[in-house]
Amino acid sequence: MKKILKNIVSFILKELAKRKIKKTGAKVIAITGSVGKTSLKEELAFVLESEFKIKKTSKNLNGFFGLPLDILGQPYSYVQTRKWPIILIKCFINLIQTKEKYDYYILEMGVAEPKEMTYLLSIAKPYISTITNIYPVHIANFPGGFEEYKAQKIEIANQTKSEGYVVLPYNLKKSENFSNLKTNNLLTFGESIESDYKIITPEATLDGINFIFVNLQGKKIKIKNQGILGIEYIESFTAVASICDILAVDLQHISNRLSEFKLPPGRLNLIRGIKDTVIIDGSYNSSRYAVINGLKALNLFSQTKIVCLGDMRELGEIAKQEHEIIAKETVKIADELILVGPLMEKYFVPKLIELGYPKQKVHHFNSSEKAGKFLVNFVKGGEAILVKGSQNTILMERVVYELMLEKDKAKELLCRQDEYWDKIRSITP
Repeated sequence: MKKILKNIVSFILKELAKRKIKKTGAKVIAITGSVGKTSLKEELAFVLESEFKIKKTSKNLNGFFGLPLDILGQPYSYVQTRKWPIILIKCFINLIQTKEKYDYYILEMGVAEPKEMTYLLSIAKPYISTITNIYPVHIANFPGGFEEYKAQKIEIANQTKSEGYVVLPYNLKKSENFSNLKTNNLLTFGESIESDYKIITPEATLDGINFIFVNLQGKKIKIKNQGILGIEYIESFTAVASICDILAVDLQHISNRLSEFKLPPGRLNLIRGIKDTVIIDGSYNSSRYAVINGLKALNLFSQTKIVCLGDMRELGEIAKQEHEIIAKETVKIADELILVGPLMEKYFVPKLIELGYPKQKVHHFNSSEKAGKFLVNFVKGGEAILVKGSQNTILMERVVYELMLEKDKAKELLCRQDEYWDKIRSITP
């Protein structure tokens, strides 16, 4: 019965959302990837909103129900079955009443279960599509494992309109099969000399990121941002610059806007901590590559380094392998380790011990809240602290909250700060 209801509701939402997009007159720019979708969406919107009339999906509402509900102007959280008729009526009224017109609609499209991308693309076909990367996340939900997950991600490129553009990292184009594209306009970006859009002299320091961007005509512009630590954002900035160049945005304007961009909460943001500590807040979510990028950012600091990691969830049969891989990277950098969750205890800790990491420097907790309270008394002062973990019952923003100096700014600086997540935190140990 639940499955039948889900199918009926998702069909109605799809039809209403499809009509809403068409009614706005907007061309769709669609973004997917395993890591970095929301950040790329926000970066792109920040540049384009000063040149065009645009609309973007809210927060990270990118799935079966979240995306169509957001398009139809409805908030998304857990919905009781008896409330769906009222919500669908509100969606219909939103469609009828809307008079909004846009040049571009930026849609973030996630894949956390089978056929999810197929469903999202039935709502809107992209004029421009991009894939940030394809890594093994959520694959516990896919019977066909990583290959099935990957095929869903690639579908966004294959369903891009024939007159449109597919914009991909050069390495992704080289490693995956994109032979079924409807469009001939496949453009790549990266450090390779063979990339269409090129990255030259990329650099990430405590002063931020900077690099030279080269467009199709060979024109160069320096792009920098002093508020961002992660070197992976050089690639997402390049994706933004490439898409904006396709849309004929001036290169200097692209550079100026990207220099002013600030990341959404929980994406390796720097937050002032108690006792003169520095928190690198990567609490939004986690995967092998996201953790490694966080470790690279932490390694920029010269002071004592505390690594605070929560489980990486929804990895299925590769969970052991992925936790062991990040253990190998973590031991190279961490002076102290604070761990949260059963997978950390089961897979990560044994690998640490095997690698010879001192047991007395490992502190494990089943609750991120308890880990945070422990850290308040544990830090001596001046440490750099990386916080990372999956959002699925781990909720590492609770660690950041305990450590942050200005708790009155929690709603502004931390991820998952709304009524829905307040409720989840209240019932999560």
